[in-house]
Amino acid sequence: ARRFVKAGNFYWNAGMFFWRASVLLDALREFQPKTASLLASLPAFDSRQFKSRLAKTFPLCENISIDYAVLERASNVAGIAAGDIGWNDVGSWNAVYELHRRDDEGNALRADVLIEASSGNYVDAGKKLIALLGVKDLIIVDTPDALLIADRSRAQQVGELVKRLEKSGREDLL
Repeated sequence: ARRFVKAGNFYWNAGMFFWRASVLLDALREFQPKTASLLASLPAFDSRQFKSRLAKTFPLCENISIDYAVLERASNVAGIAAGDIGWNDVGSWNAVYELHRRDDEGNALRADVLIEASSGNYVDAGKKLIALLGVKDLIIVDTPDALLIADRSRAQQVGELVKRLEKSGREDLL
């Protein structure tokens, strides 16, 4: 691997793919017909049954990476030399905060917000007015059925709350 990198004339599969959904579905039908059929049997993504049906259906699909299942077999694949694309794994609310434009006080706002002496906050609350007074480095996310308020330094721990919700049977909030 070091020789390849040093030579400079090899490309690496970074595992980032872009395609139209219709193109991927066509490729799955061609190269993985069983998986395509199973996925086609699922209800709409926004239906109440989707999550439970997916949990039952997914284990029946072939255990194969998208690389082997489609990319190595398809003829309509193109690669690009990406260079430094500024990768950010959006796996936490803090990462989401980092991706948004911030005001002079470091607040990233996706809501109607009244701010006084507050900095470093991420607020996503739709159309609801949110007032921040003297707070710092918070993640505030308001959805129709739940409100999250967390210290940005603990944003990675939100997954622990998700586990607690699952254990308590509150999948309706996930």
